[in-house]
Amino acid sequence: MKKIILSIIILISFMNAGLIEALHVHCSNGNYNRCNDLGYKYYNKQDYSKAAKFFTKACDGGNSDGCSRLGEMYYNAKGVKRDYSKAAKFFAKACDGGNSDGCSNFGEMYVDGEVEKQYHSKAMEFRIGEIYAYGSNGVKRDYSKAAKFFTKACNSGSAKGCYRAGEMYSYTLDEESPKKDYSKVVKFYTKACNAGNGDGCFELGLMYGRGVSVKKDYSKVVKFYTKACDAGNAIGCSNLGFMYKHGEGTKKDYSKAVKFYTKACDTSNSDGCLTLGSMYQDGEGTKKDYSKAVKFYTKACDNSGYKRCSRLKNMYRKGEGTKQDFSQVKAHYKEHCHKGSLRACKLYRYFK
Repeated sequence: MKKIILSIIILISFMNAGLIEALHVHCSNGNYNRCNDLGYKYYNKQDYSKAAKFFTKACDGGNSDGCSRLGEMYYNAKGVKRDYSKAAKFFAKACDGGNSDGCSNFGEMYVDGEVEKQYHSKAMEFRIGEIYAYGSNGVKRDYSKAAKFFTKACNSGSAKGCYRAGEMYSYTLDEESPKKDYSKVVKFYTKACNAGNGDGCFELGLMYGRGVSVKKDYSKVVKFYTKACDAGNAIGCSNLGFMYKHGEGTKKDYSKAVKFYTKACDTSNSDGCLTLGSMYQDGEGTKKDYSKAVKFYTKACDNSGYKRCSRLKNMYRKGEGTKQDFSQVKAHYKEHCHKGSLRACKLYRYFK
């Protein structure tokens, strides 16, 4: 076990007595951030027993940094008797409060078998995986460790952990990343999907559509996009609409295509809105309705920028579903441009 280095920030050593007294007053009145400051102050004076006292008070009051420092003190026997169980307890509490030092220290103890089973949880394993995957506050990014913790979270029943474990094996991010392994990717995405994770279902749909590590099978693509859409994955809904519109893996059904493009558009998926607009414009699977076409083209344009605005521009040019006048749409984007939206500014210039 690598010694967990105390990450104690050195406060200004020449705090005057009045300021220290003020910290005590604030701490006594329930300001737990000031209790934490006192913990640092006494730690720097090497009065570790008092430091532990105030870090404890800070931690009890919800200060996650105090919990992490207290864990370090129990781990390194500073002012308290060495106690790995308590160290793990306080690191876990710090991690639950969003403290990355607590998460990484808990992770180190976990990897080395110094954490009792009572502190094992899928939420904790997933959180530590995220810390290693992204790296933050001095914690070095480590994809191999991230994969290890996501796998643990998955095995503990975390659907999101399964999805993230699948991601870790789907591509090589650096020299120390886990080796790309599509059999593991399929395994983890399948577990994620079966547990209700829409992103896992969506990725399986893509893999069966492209024949990546599995035999290309459009009927399975429809199956997994359906599950993804039902779980709230907007791109899954949009892609499912495409499958029904073009009759891939299922019978062509414009009404179902409209249904799934609508679900996608309702969650601001620009492709779903754009295709939905075209179906109302052309009367595919629904009654031809230019005003609705304009509505959905506008939504697609709002969500994506001018690259998906050409159809809306043509509707205004022809006066279909709206007045043959760009002043209304220009006023719409000008208003949002003045409110600080760079996208709206670009769209205003596009329609100008």
